[in-house]
Amino acid sequence: MRRKKRNRPRRWRARRGARFDDDQAQKIGERLEVLAERLGIPYVQLTTQQIMDDAYVRSSPLHVQVEWDDVTAASLYRKKQIRDVMNHLDIESVDEDGNVTRTKAFYNVRLKRSESESTDVEVEFDEDDWDEEAEPTRAYVDIDALTENPKFRRDFVEYCEQKMRHFAQFVRDFGETKRFKKILKAIDDYERGRKKK
Repeated sequence: MRRKKRNRPRRWRARRGARFDDDQAQKIGERLEVLAERLGIPYVQLTTQQIMDDAYVRSSPLHVQVEWDDVTAASLYRKKQIRDVMNHLDIESVDEDGNVTRTKAFYNVRLKRSESESTDVEVEFDEDDWDEEAEPTRAYVDIDALTENPKFRRDFVEYCEQKMRHFAQFVRDFGETKRFKKILKAIDDYERGRKKK
């Protein structure tokens, strides 16, 4: 299946937490489009291996995004494996009636110290944006700590509201408003109710 030609070039941008800036994002995006064109497939179907093969080419803008030192790469990969383990642990609980529930055990959060550097922390729930350089300020916090601390709970509710808004925008961007009409209405009603407070 051949990809449709676009009337105008895309503007590629770096997401928050990216290790590259918007200029580099533009070069990477354009390279991916060229790669897909060369392979004769839609870019959305590029495999990791196809992208990695291109990254080996020193002139590719992807080349500088990959750690080529094997010792450093091995350490980074092991950290990724630990993150994978921590992100896939659940806690199973049984209530008095015998109902079993599963809950995600840990959340990876950014801990922001208050100016007094006390033990008070503010939590940012942004699991999608892992920044290796900010790693010392990140931690896995178990669900009990998050639910029992009122400040953490408030931060979590704000995170959920943000994800809810992102979901609504995503659905609208993809033109699927009819399919998700009831959910979008509930989100809009929730937002209106929040603004009235």
